[in-house]
Amino acid sequence: MTFTTGNKENYYLIWGIHGGGALSIDNIQIVKTTPASSESFEKGTFASTNFLAGSGMITNDPTKTVSGQYSAYLSSLRTEDWKALAYTDKNKVKFEKNTTYKVTFSYKAIDMEPAGANRCFYFLARSTDDSEDKGWTTWNEVSGNKGTRTVTFTTETRKITI
Repeated sequence: MTFTTGNKENYYLIWGIHGGGALSIDNIQIVKTTPASSESFEKGTFASTNFLAGSGMITNDPTKTVSGQYSAYLSSLRTEDWKALAYTDKNKVKFEKNTTYKVTFSYKAIDMEPAGANRCFYFLARSTDDSEDKGWTTWNEVSGNKGTRTVTFTTETRKITI
């Protein structure tokens, strides 16, 4: 998935679930020109990362971790429409104008049975005024499946925060 942000001043990245299920994410890497270190949540808390918990948590339950001892985790009831796992911290993650970034993350589908047409995991960039979403990426996986996703985006002429 490749996209260009709009001309809003600020954006941030979101991972979540639509229509119920459970998901773990790990090894998040946001790369500019030179590779940045990835976030593996191995300190066991969001506090020491560049991310803020939405409704998610850090887990060390081996049935819910993607790799290592800890992963970010979210569970959502089927009656819950949209539920965010985590966001980039706009005070820590700054994106420069006219720059291309690559976001790579590992995931594990914990609960997606049965996989329905209206159920999915998602990733996007949202403006901080909540008026614009860019780069909607959705996917479904059978429970227990692991994988990696890469999303590439280019910022517009304004400096943005994702």
